[in-house]
Amino acid sequence: MTNTQGHKISACRKILRLGTASLVVTVIVSWVISAPRSAAAQTFTVIHNFSGGSDGSLPSAGLAIDGAGRLYGTTFSGGSGACFNEYGSEGCGTVFGLVRKPSSWVFYPLYNFKGGNDGAAPQLGSLTIAPDGSLYGATVSGGGGPCAIYGYNGCGTVFHLRPQPSVCEAALCPWDETVLYRFPSGSDGSFPDGSPIFGSGGNLYGVADGYPVTGNIFELSPSGSSWIYTVAYAFSGPDGQIPVGELIFDASGNLYGTTWIGGLYGNGTAWRLTPSTHGWTNILLHSFQGAPDGSLLYAGLVFDNLGDLFGVTTNGGANGAGTIFELTTSGDNWTFNVLYNFVGNSNCGSYGNLLMDTSGNLYGTTLCTGAWGKGSVFELAYSGREWTYTSLHDFSGGSDGANPYCSLVFDANGNLYGTTFYGGANNKGVVFEITTGSL
Repeated sequence: MTNTQGHKISACRKILRLGTASLVVTVIVSWVISAPRSAAAQTFTVIHNFSGGSDGSLPSAGLAIDGAGRLYGTTFSGGSGACFNEYGSEGCGTVFGLVRKPSSWVFYPLYNFKGGNDGAAPQLGSLTIAPDGSLYGATVSGGGGPCAIYGYNGCGTVFHLRPQPSVCEAALCPWDETVLYRFPSGSDGSFPDGSPIFGSGGNLYGVADGYPVTGNIFELSPSGSSWIYTVAYAFSGPDGQIPVGELIFDASGNLYGTTWIGGLYGNGTAWRLTPSTHGWTNILLHSFQGAPDGSLLYAGLVFDNLGDLFGVTTNGGANGAGTIFELTTSGDNWTFNVLYNFVGNSNCGSYGNLLMDTSGNLYGTTLCTGAWGKGSVFELAYSGREWTYTSLHDFSGGSDGANPYCSLVFDANGNLYGTTFYGGANNKGVVFEITTGSL
């Protein structure tokens, strides 16, 4: 598939601060894989194997990285909480940090969810970082309310984590959690999937998929020591249903995202919300049809420096395994273009946001495509008006991990980092690094 425009954007950098915590040395396993665009070999390395204990298990979210290359992430289960989910895993989920030392990576357990008022099961989206280095995120369950999902109880929470104010001398030095909002009943939304992001005035915006209802976009506004919850926009079905991907703002304050299903054909949508004095207005950018263009959008969208959007689907397209797509803009007119059709079984495409490097190349993960059907890390490179797909690593389901749901992040040297839901030494998932030399 050809494209007549080049795409260049600086890779996003999230600013983090690592608090004091106990040190756990991780196991490192390496493979050498051929480089698609460089004479130098690339190395795939497992930098942490989750055990299901205090470090957590089954990470489904991506990672966040600071300027020093320190990583933050969450796990869907594991930890010390008294939860048991439908995947057969105990624990209510965790928040963790990873720091590179001269000869290894060091793992820091920062918070273990208990499954009650504090939340349970942080699912999708990398943590959001405030200017002071504290962390914001969401759990899909816990917090109270009559909801139940994946075997967890509760309608979900939005939370804030910060380091303890003094140096901790105990064996374990967790961060302190404050719950900003507990979804009480599902009537105002439930099951917040991705992490909230900051908008103007310090307000937080996020998605509540609201299953089995249509879902909404919510706003949390600081008011003294508390936060005020408002439904910014409620989906009705034809405009989309069940938003689950991460949100992004443009320079004008418009908000962009996707929905899992709904739209004109029931296969999901890409949309823009425009603010006004009367609230937010939804502009439908594309309604997915299935076979020709993809269906079921679990990830959000990303911009290039021209204002064009890129995204992925988990299903549909020419091969039924999902697509990589572009939405180009000319004023208020948007043109849709499929850049690549994944090869594999249905629902095996990408569940995480795309990542773009400074040359306009795209990177991402697939859940269950690849040589062994256990997922992959890929690059879609732009050169000479053509897009070329290359698998950087096909997961085997063994010690290298299996089934990544995550988005990827770059460090300052262009190395890629992500997580897998399964696989690794304990089949509880891994954190991995791929050296690319792309930046």
